[in-house]
Amino acid sequence: MDDLSGQPYLSVVVASRNDTHGGDPLARLQTLVNTLNAQCGRYGLDAELIVVDWNPPADRPRLRDAVRTPSPGGLALRFIEVPPAVHSAIPFSDGLPLFQMIAKNAGIRRARGRFVVSTNIDIVLSNELVQFLAERRLQPGRMYRVDRHDIDNTIPVEAPLEEQMAFCATRQIRVHGPEGTYAVTSNGCPAPLDGDVVDQRHVTIGRGWHVREGDAQSGWYRWATADAHLTVTRGDDARRDAVLELEFEPNPYQLDSWCDVEVLDGTAVLAQTRISSEHAAVVRFAVALPDGVESHDIAIRQRGSSEGRQFLPLFEGRAGLDYRLRSATLRTLPLGSASAHTYPPAQLFQAHRAGIYDFAVRGASDIALLDDVDGFERTAEKIEVFDRGERLLFVSAQLRAGDALWLQVDGADDATITGSVPPGELRPDSGATARVAGAMRRLARTGHRAQRVIRAQMTPHLRRWVDRVEPVAPPAPTPSLDDQSGTTEEMAAIRDFLRRHRAPLLHQNACGDFQLMAREHWFEVRGFAEFPTYSMSLDGLLSATAASAGVVEEVLDMPRCIYHLEHEKGSGWTPEGESVLRKRLADRGVTWVDHRTIRIWSAYMMWLKRPMIFNGPDWGLGSAALVER
Repeated sequence: MDDLSGQPYLSVVVASRNDTHGGDPLARLQTLVNTLNAQCGRYGLDAELIVVDWNPPADRPRLRDAVRTPSPGGLALRFIEVPPAVHSAIPFSDGLPLFQMIAKNAGIRRARGRFVVSTNIDIVLSNELVQFLAERRLQPGRMYRVDRHDIDNTIPVEAPLEEQMAFCATRQIRVHGPEGTYAVTSNGCPAPLDGDVVDQRHVTIGRGWHVREGDAQSGWYRWATADAHLTVTRGDDARRDAVLELEFEPNPYQLDSWCDVEVLDGTAVLAQTRISSEHAAVVRFAVALPDGVESHDIAIRQRGSSEGRQFLPLFEGRAGLDYRLRSATLRTLPLGSASAHTYPPAQLFQAHRAGIYDFAVRGASDIALLDDVDGFERTAEKIEVFDRGERLLFVSAQLRAGDALWLQVDGADDATITGSVPPGELRPDSGATARVAGAMRRLARTGHRAQRVIRAQMTPHLRRWVDRVEPVAPPAPTPSLDDQSGTTEEMAAIRDFLRRHRAPLLHQNACGDFQLMAREHWFEVRGFAEFPTYSMSLDGLLSATAASAGVVEEVLDMPRCIYHLEHEKGSGWTPEGESVLRKRLADRGVTWVDHRTIRIWSAYMMWLKRPMIFNGPDWGLGSAALVER
């Protein structure tokens, strides 16, 4: 390595050229220079900024002449020029004027800092991030990562630092985090969507959720992390006895998945329950919210799970996918009125008038409204409510005048049922036992297939009685979600290999905008893979390679982040402009490495228990004599 006497603490490496890519790259680079210089002066960060001027256009000034050097603030500026002759010797150079990763390698190879961060010209570091770096708390053996916040690209380039940072904090567009890329409001909160798992009026998404998935037809959902938050605002129209109704889905890729969670309002535990595929495909319950409180910070925290990552799709790279939220709604159940009227359990009643009838029971395992004719469970809305340490089951049904029903309670034979209508509006009927017994005898004479269909509509209590008469044949095993007819043995072997050696869970979302390691680790893995392709996914490959070399990823949390000036559509990757970018590259005959390929290579590195090194010893144009100022 080079003589590093008098080395700075941190080298910041970027690559660019003085053309029109991305809109106005010169203004973007000047913004980085101005903000980082001011931050180094304010916080005492000893840093150098290395700008690699790749393939400079002949008709434009060099970057070293076009960039204004700000007043001294603590940042040293170095410009390294890679001439057109070097660029043209690389395959596909006609289609790509800038090989970004090879350019960054040239800067990393020549960096003098104890630590080196690879980033881009359109990045602004948050003050909190620079302050952290200035405290010299970085450690070898780590790769440091942060979230990227996209912002409006009209940031005032020459404004004071305070004004620039205020602009960044209040002109946000989207966030790229470990949980995915999602739109945000101007101040960085998750933006409301046209369709989502929350009602948007009283319940809003907080931190700890993955991006929204699904569709309007089959329903939306969000995977939860270990600590996911919702904000509930009661509002003037939220009456007393409000409850937060939650609908969860266990990991659908694992047949026996489970996850234990607790629901908290601030520090108060409202509920503890298990989300399990053993009980239902969808787990629905509600928590009673204390009255007299306008806003509630609801946390849903994971306390244990079946950890079914091995069952997830092969190329799923996110962490903590144990269960997902289907809906969160603020509503009012007639709990107060229900407690005014009581009924004895296990008796048949007849509705005196048409209307909605509500019933509730505390301490029981189940409550059901059974039809008086055949004993089958009536169509009704049923929900479990956790209320001040007690568990309450609530059921509601629309009845016609003369409809008869049986209130069946499981798990508490002496439980008292409360209801929303006076007992005088329900007439007792003593013929329930005979009719239900007759229904069970008829069910016992049906075929196994019919039994399974009918049995699914009955309460657990009745199902146990029916099974004593004639047990139902067990259903056929459900085929694996990965089973595909016609799959060759070779493909099946690859699938099994990828399952056994899953890629590590890393924050590879927009990772090329901030990857920081000790200088020796960059040399150990020989920088980014120097493929003659568009740079997409090569940053993620570096993260996987470093992890295989034993470098542990550490993700810094907010407010230590980076702000990214929004690309022009199609110039760099954005969710809205990806199709334009792909077409532009395809028209030039340029390709990029697909993220699935990165996952496959990562699995091979897991199997090898060592990194795959893609570059030779001359990586980063090591033997080239490059002009530097």
